[in-house]
Amino acid sequence: MNHFIPILLAVTFDFTVFGHPIPDLPVRSSFQPDGSVTIQVEVDPRCFAADPLNEPYLENAILQDYTNEQKAELFKKAKQLIENYVEFWMHPLGQVLPHFDMSFTTFANKDLTWNSETPETNSIECAETPVVITAEWKTNAPKMSGYQIKATEEGTFSVYFINHLNGENQPLNVLFPGEDSYILDLEPWSQAIQTESAPQSAKKESRPSKLDTFRDFIRQGYAHVLPLGWDHVLFVVGLVLLSRQLRPLIYQISIFTVAHTATLALATFGWVKIPPEIIEPIIALSITCVAIENIFKETYSHRRLIIVGIFGLIHGLGFASVLAEKNLPVQDLVIGLLGFNLGVELGQLTVVLGIVLLTLKLDQKSYRKYCSVPGSVLIGMIGIYWTIKRVFLG
Repeated sequence: MNHFIPILLAVTFDFTVFGHPIPDLPVRSSFQPDGSVTIQVEVDPRCFAADPLNEPYLENAILQDYTNEQKAELFKKAKQLIENYVEFWMHPLGQVLPHFDMSFTTFANKDLTWNSETPETNSIECAETPVVITAEWKTNAPKMSGYQIKATEEGTFSVYFINHLNGENQPLNVLFPGEDSYILDLEPWSQAIQTESAPQSAKKESRPSKLDTFRDFIRQGYAHVLPLGWDHVLFVVGLVLLSRQLRPLIYQISIFTVAHTATLALATFGWVKIPPEIIEPIIALSITCVAIENIFKETYSHRRLIIVGIFGLIHGLGFASVLAEKNLPVQDLVIGLLGFNLGVELGQLTVVLGIVLLTLKLDQKSYRKYCSVPGSVLIGMIGIYWTIKRVFLG
């Protein structure tokens, strides 16, 4: 019987939709030549939900209807989440507890705009702007030798370690739960302040290399496919279900890769922007379309590449907000884009190789009877369910 049906059944009974990008925790720090320090943590309110992936964004228009008590409760939750998920260390002092001031912004600490006197004049884009909570701590740290953060074991989100030292962008870390960031060397900065000399850059030996940042984003990209990107996984499964022959697989995976790489890059740099309310239902529908073709067609033809290419463009847009919302420096954005995309490809190859290896002993006739048809029916039903849910329930 089908070797991977139990996995798909688990997904079906869980009815997971993954209609929105996975929330992360960006921690941004700025160390200025006058000794002042600003640390900001961006908390997406979806993080408070039991199922953040299926939770819709808190939109600007909805926030305007919140009472002061409801807003205060969100601030309280954000503060508690930061305390539970991130540790801040200033060397040689040790761990510090920042005193954060909370405010509502959109991504990257950009202001929310809203005309409360005549709300009907607000644009749809203004009303639908996603809201995040920005926690900000301003202090002075002229005698610090280093700064780092730690993502706690109990955390469930990736933590971005983003720093600016004397106006210069510092290497980026992406931390999984239980990991420590590198130590940002503050000795030259601190000495320059105390001697009132020209600001100096951090010691190069204290910095992670671009290769380390690249590696971090490879892990991010892989995790956004396995275990978190089930709609992407099921589309790739649909490609393999038609045929395990090497040449058709290479054609399809190559076209899919080129297509979603192109739109991922375009959307990440802000050249293309399509609301997730449009993209996510189409991604779900793409699973069903590929599944239906698998059921009624027994052999591969090159016409399938048109469908795969079109849906690949859509899947790339679905990944785009992972990087676009972080407002990363250009060099980190380029490295992140390359690493993240490579991680996605490695995730795809894991899915393909897994199915091929699990069904290796089946001949083509048995593979179609026990895998292709029943597997396509199952993922097609999941795709229909996700499409309906994303269209009507958000």
